[in-house]
Amino acid sequence: MVSSSPEALHRIFQEDTGAVVRALRQLLGVPFPETSSVFVVSPDLTEIAPVERRVDTLLQVETKDDGTYLFAIESQRRRDPKKPAAWAYYLSYMHAKFGHQPVLVVLCPDEATARWAARPITLGIPDHPSLTVRPLVLGPATLSSSLTRRMWSGMFRWPCSRRLRIVRAKTSMPY
Repeated sequence: MVSSSPEALHRIFQEDTGAVVRALRQLLGVPFPETSSVFVVSPDLTEIAPVERRVDTLLQVETKDDGTYLFAIESQRRRDPKKPAAWAYYLSYMHAKFGHQPVLVVLCPDEATARWAARPITLGIPDHPSLTVRPLVLGPATLSSSLTRRMWSGMFRWPCSRRLRIVRAKTSMPY
């Protein structure tokens, strides 16, 4: 149930829609561009239809001293303008659902795609983003030296069969 105090706080911005930009500029010192219009939009963010969202691989890594991490591993063969938003969604959702720190690792077969995938993804005001995603990218430059190639060749144990064991991630958060 919504109480009157939080309701009153955000209702100010519904009644005076320009107040949010003034507050950013005058109270927080955040530069914000000139606006052409500001209007109230429905606050309902519920997804009506179920949307299937899957990462290529999701690994839970439990450390001895630093907590638990969830590694979302994505294979990216070419630029896809929809992927940055999907990656931000994946990480936010994983954190909300499982309560563990999410990490995005992107595997790229060519250098141009690797450079594209490695760019920070920022959401929000350019000088003060609300969310920044910084993918960790493994691509051709990672394997550029023969020393690195030798190191990589001994780093991985390739599975003998194609069957993988998938375990539901442990969580302290309710589903």
